Amino acid sequence: MITRIDNAHILTQDPARPVADSVAFANGRILAVGEAAHALPADETWDAGGRTLTPGFNDVHSHTVWFGQTLLEVDLSEVTTPEEVYAAVRAAESNPDGWVVASGFRPSALDAPVEIEQLDRATRGAPLLIKHNSGHAYTVNTAALRAAGVDPANPPEVEGGEFVRDADGHCTGLLDENAMRAIQEVTLPESGEEIGRALELATRRYLERGLTSVTDAGVAGGWIGH
Repeated sequence: MITRIDNAHILTQDPARPVADSVAFANGRILAVGEAAHALPADETWDAGGRTLTPGFNDVHSHTVWFGQTLLEVDLSEVTTPEEVYAAVRAAESNPDGWVVASGFRPSALDAPVEIEQLDRATRGAPLLIKHNSGHAYTVNTAALRAAGVDPANPPEVEGGEFVRDADGHCTGLLDENAMRAIQEVTLPESGEEIGRALELATRRYLERGLTSVTDAGVAGGWIGH
C-alpha cells in the first residue's frame, strides 16, 4: 500500500533537491518526493498542514535499557534540595524485590548534601538505591548497605572506588565507582521482563522525539549483551 504525505515542508538532506512538498512511501521505504510523489497512485494520503518533515535521526551513542529503566524509577532529575529527595523517596513504592530505586540524581544541583539518616527515615526500612546521573556513583541507605553485606560503621576499602565516610568513619551512603559493585551484586541481574519493559518505554520515547534508530553502547558488556 502506497502512502503519500502532501502539503509538507520536507528537508530531504539531498543538496540537489533540499526541499520538497510531498513524499510517497510503502513498506518502510521512500518511493519518491516532490512531483514524482504526486504522480504515484496513493492508497492513502495525509495532509501535513505545512509542518516540517525530516529523515529519522540516529543516536550514535545510547544506553537504551539504562534510559528505559530511568522511566520506571523515581525521577530525581529536577530536585534541588535534600528535602525534595526525601519527599520523593518517601512517596515511592518499592519494586517487586523490595527496593526503592531512583535515578537522574545530580548532587551538585542540591543546596546541601543528603544525609543517610534522613534517607533511612524516608524509606521506613526498605533498601534504597539512588543512581547518579553520571553513572559513576550511587547514594544508598543503611538497609541497602546491610543487604550488600557492608558494615555501615566500618565500610571496606575498595580498589578503584570508595565508600565515602564521615568524620567518625561511618558510611555516608555515597558509593563511588567500584564501590557500586557491592550493591550491583545483590540487585543484578534484572529480569528479562524488566529489561523488555525498559526497552519498550525507551524506544517509544525515542520515536516521540524523532529517533528512528540508535546505536547502543552497551551491546557487548551491558544489559543487551546479557
